[in-house]
Amino acid sequence: MNYQPAAAAVVAVCGLVGLYAQNRRTTHHAAEEIKRELEILAALPDKSELRAPLQERVETSLQRYMAEKKHRQRDPFGISLALFLLGVAGLAIWMYLKNGGWWWTSLILAAPCALFGVVGFVTSVVKVERDAAGHKIESPAAEVES
Repeated sequence: MNYQPAAAAVVAVCGLVGLYAQNRRTTHHAAEEIKRELEILAALPDKSELRAPLQERVETSLQRYMAEKKHRQRDPFGISLALFLLGVAGLAIWMYLKNGGWWWTSLILAAPCALFGVVGFVTSVVKVERDAAGHKIESPAAEVES
């Protein structure tokens, strides 16, 4: 069996996922923006009308940046479990593709493992507020909107 198209597809998907993840990273951009604004603030004359609004903006951005860094986190156990389930699903699919025959029954195991793996990974990789046990904390504002 020729695995070259499958390998090319895996590389392409990994590249797209990497680009998406890199574009989703906002903390690095926020820190750079705060640093630039601080440099502009330092360069402004003391009697400038823009000094007070810019200082207020920098302080607000810095408070938001620190709050996000402190309280929002991913669920490492959920990510690990999801990756394990995806690995089991991949192994079951690979066994079917390699051996054929009655190995199609391994797809019965692969389907729920892949489903729970994808859903678990997506829900665990998102940065949200979590309690000490790692459970997601729902904010009262989110409950009112639902």
